[in-house]
Amino acid sequence: MSIWRRINKAAFVFLDRLLPAYNHCRWGNRLKNVFAKNAFVYVGNGVNWGKRLNIESDFRIGDNSGVGDFARISSGVTIDNDVMIGKHLRILTVNHKTDRTDIPMRTQGFEEVSPLHIANDVWICDNVIITPGCCNIGNGAIIAAGAVVTKDVEPYSVVGGNPARVIRFRK
Repeated sequence: MSIWRRINKAAFVFLDRLLPAYNHCRWGNRLKNVFAKNAFVYVGNGVNWGKRLNIESDFRIGDNSGVGDFARISSGVTIDNDVMIGKHLRILTVNHKTDRTDIPMRTQGFEEVSPLHIANDVWICDNVIITPGCCNIGNGAIIAAGAVVTKDVEPYSVVGGNPARVIRFRK
Protein backbone atom coordinates (compact mmCIF):
# COMPACT_ATOMS: atom_id res chain seq x y z
CA MET A 1 0.00 0.00 0.00
CA SER A 2 1.40 3.40 -0.96
CA ILE A 3 2.28 6.03 1.60
CA TRP A 4 -0.38 8.35 0.15
CA ARG A 5 -3.09 5.69 0.59
CA ARG A 6 -1.91 5.06 4.18
CA ILE A 7 -2.11 8.75 5.02
CA ASN A 8 -5.63 9.01 3.60
CA LYS A 9 -6.69 5.84 5.43
CA ALA A 10 -5.34 7.29 8.71
CA ALA A 11 -7.21 10.56 8.06
CA PHE A 12 -10.40 8.62 7.26
CA VAL A 13 -10.09 6.60 10.49
CA PHE A 14 -9.41 9.78 12.50
CA LEU A 15 -12.48 11.51 11.04
CA ASP A 16 -14.52 8.35 11.55
CA ARG A 17 -13.75 8.46 15.27
CA LEU A 18 -14.17 12.23 15.55
CA LEU A 19 -17.24 13.07 13.46
CA PRO A 20 -20.83 11.85 13.91
CA ALA A 21 -22.42 9.35 11.51
CA TYR A 22 -23.90 10.52 8.19
CA ASN A 23 -27.45 10.83 9.54
CA HIS A 24 -26.28 13.42 12.11
CA CYS A 25 -23.66 15.35 10.14
CA ARG A 26 -23.86 15.66 6.34
CA TRP A 27 -20.78 17.90 6.01
CA GLY A 28 -18.75 15.41 8.07
CA ASN A 29 -19.82 12.64 5.72
CA ARG A 30 -18.67 14.71 2.73
CA LEU A 31 -15.30 15.21 4.43
CA LYS A 32 -14.98 11.46 5.09
CA ASN A 33 -15.69 10.83 1.38
CA VAL A 34 -12.80 13.08 0.37
CA PHE A 35 -10.32 10.92 2.26
CA ALA A 36 -12.12 7.63 1.51
CA LYS A 37 -11.70 8.15 -2.24
CA ASN A 38 -7.92 8.00 -1.76
CA ALA A 39 -7.89 5.47 1.10
CA PHE A 40 -9.79 2.66 -0.65
CA VAL A 41 -9.57 1.14 -4.13
CA TYR A 42 -12.84 2.70 -5.31
CA VAL A 43 -15.45 4.90 -3.63
CA GLY A 44 -18.44 6.09 -5.65
CA ASN A 45 -20.40 9.31 -5.27
CA GLY A 46 -22.78 9.91 -2.39
CA VAL A 47 -21.50 7.15 -0.10
CA ASN A 48 -22.76 7.34 3.50
CA TRP A 49 -20.37 6.32 6.29
CA GLY A 50 -21.37 5.25 9.79
CA LYS A 51 -19.20 5.53 12.91
CA ARG A 52 -16.40 3.31 14.24
CA LEU A 53 -15.80 1.42 10.99
CA ASN A 54 -13.10 -1.19 10.50
CA ILE A 55 -12.58 -1.57 6.74
CA GLU A 56 -9.61 -3.04 4.87
CA SER A 57 -7.93 -0.87 2.21
CA ASP A 58 -8.76 -3.10 -0.79
CA PHE A 59 -12.43 -2.18 -0.41
CA ARG A 60 -14.71 -1.01 -3.25
CA ILE A 61 -18.10 0.69 -2.85
CA GLY A 62 -20.40 2.13 -5.52
CA ASP A 63 -22.61 5.20 -5.80
CA ASN A 64 -25.26 6.01 -3.19
CA SER A 65 -24.39 3.07 -0.94
CA GLY A 66 -24.00 3.26 2.81
CA VAL A 67 -22.17 1.41 5.58
CA GLY A 68 -23.75 1.43 9.05
CA ASP A 69 -22.08 2.05 12.40
CA PHE A 70 -19.55 -0.44 13.82
CA ALA A 71 -19.17 -2.41 10.56
CA ARG A 72 -16.15 -4.70 10.17
CA ILE A 73 -15.33 -5.48 6.55
CA SER A 74 -12.40 -7.75 5.65
CA SER A 75 -10.30 -7.87 2.47
CA GLY A 76 -11.71 -8.49 -0.99
CA VAL A 77 -15.17 -6.93 -0.66
CA THR A 78 -16.89 -5.14 -3.54
CA ILE A 79 -20.19 -3.34 -2.95
CA ASP A 80 -22.14 -2.05 -5.95
CA ASN A 81 -24.61 0.87 -6.16
CA ASP A 82 -27.58 1.67 -3.90
CA VAL A 83 -26.66 -0.83 -1.17
CA MET A 84 -27.95 -0.21 2.37
CA ILE A 85 -25.99 -1.76 5.24
CA GLY A 86 -27.19 -1.66 8.84
CA LYS A 87 -25.23 -1.46 12.07
CA HIS A 88 -22.80 -4.10 13.37
CA LEU A 89 -22.20 -5.88 10.04
CA ARG A 90 -19.37 -8.44 10.03
CA ILE A 91 -17.97 -9.60 6.70
CA LEU A 92 -15.34 -12.32 7.04
CA THR A 93 -13.42 -13.29 3.91
CA VAL A 94 -10.55 -15.25 5.49
CA ASN A 95 -10.55 -18.28 7.75
CA HIS A 96 -7.93 -20.28 9.64
CA LYS A 97 -6.52 -23.44 8.06
CA THR A 98 -7.52 -26.53 10.02
CA ASP A 99 -6.51 -29.41 7.73
CA ARG A 100 -3.57 -30.78 9.72
CA THR A 101 -4.01 -32.40 13.12
CA ASP A 102 -0.32 -32.86 13.89
CA ILE A 103 0.27 -29.14 14.53
CA PRO A 104 -1.82 -26.52 16.36
CA MET A 105 -4.39 -24.64 14.28
CA ARG A 106 -2.88 -21.30 15.29
CA THR A 107 0.37 -22.19 13.45
CA GLN A 108 -1.28 -23.41 10.23
CA GLY A 109 -1.88 -19.94 8.84
CA PHE A 110 -4.85 -18.67 6.92
CA GLU A 111 -6.77 -19.69 3.82
CA GLU A 112 -6.78 -17.43 0.76
CA VAL A 113 -9.16 -14.48 0.69
CA SER A 114 -12.63 -15.49 -0.47
CA PRO A 115 -13.78 -12.33 -2.34
CA LEU A 116 -17.35 -11.15 -1.80
CA HIS A 117 -19.44 -9.24 -4.35
CA ILE A 118 -22.58 -7.46 -3.15
CA ALA A 119 -24.71 -6.48 -6.17
CA ASN A 120 -26.96 -3.44 -6.71
CA ASP A 121 -29.96 -2.50 -4.56
CA VAL A 122 -29.23 -4.86 -1.65
CA TRP A 123 -30.44 -4.25 1.92
CA ILE A 124 -28.39 -5.83 4.70
CA CYS A 125 -30.07 -5.28 8.08
CA ASP A 126 -28.42 -4.94 11.52
CA ASN A 127 -26.16 -7.55 13.17
CA VAL A 128 -25.57 -9.64 10.03
CA ILE A 129 -22.54 -11.92 9.73
CA ILE A 130 -21.32 -12.96 6.28
CA THR A 131 -18.81 -15.84 6.32
CA PRO A 132 -16.15 -16.83 3.74
CA GLY A 133 -18.54 -19.41 2.22
CA CYS A 134 -20.57 -16.58 0.65
CA CYS A 135 -19.08 -15.11 -2.54
CA ASN A 136 -22.06 -13.35 -4.13
CA ILE A 137 -25.16 -11.51 -2.93
CA GLY A 138 -27.49 -10.98 -5.87
CA ASN A 139 -29.33 -7.87 -7.06
CA GLY A 140 -32.22 -6.71 -4.92
CA ALA A 141 -31.61 -9.21 -2.11
CA ILE A 142 -32.60 -8.54 1.50
CA ILE A 143 -30.74 -10.09 4.42
CA ALA A 144 -32.77 -10.03 7.64
CA ALA A 145 -31.43 -8.76 10.95
CA GLY A 146 -29.20 -11.20 12.82
CA ALA A 147 -28.72 -13.54 9.86
CA VAL A 148 -25.57 -15.61 9.44
CA VAL A 149 -24.94 -15.94 5.71
CA THR A 150 -22.84 -19.01 4.85
CA LYS A 151 -23.56 -19.37 1.11
CA ASP A 152 -24.48 -17.24 -1.91
CA VAL A 153 -27.74 -15.27 -1.86
CA GLU A 154 -29.94 -15.39 -4.95
CA PRO A 155 -31.14 -12.18 -6.63
CA TYR A 156 -34.37 -10.71 -5.19
CA SER A 157 -34.50 -13.20 -2.34
CA VAL A 158 -35.19 -12.42 1.31
CA VAL A 159 -32.99 -14.52 3.60
CA GLY A 160 -32.78 -14.81 7.37
CA GLY A 161 -31.81 -17.08 10.24
CA ASN A 162 -28.72 -18.99 11.31
CA PRO A 163 -27.68 -20.29 8.87
CA ALA A 164 -29.53 -17.93 6.53
CA ARG A 165 -32.23 -19.53 4.40
CA VAL A 166 -34.59 -18.18 1.78
CA ILE A 167 -37.76 -16.86 3.39
CA ARG A 168 -39.38 -15.63 0.19
CA PHE A 169 -38.66 -13.91 -3.11
CA ARG A 170 -39.42 -10.26 -3.79
CA LYS A 171 -40.80 -10.94 -7.29
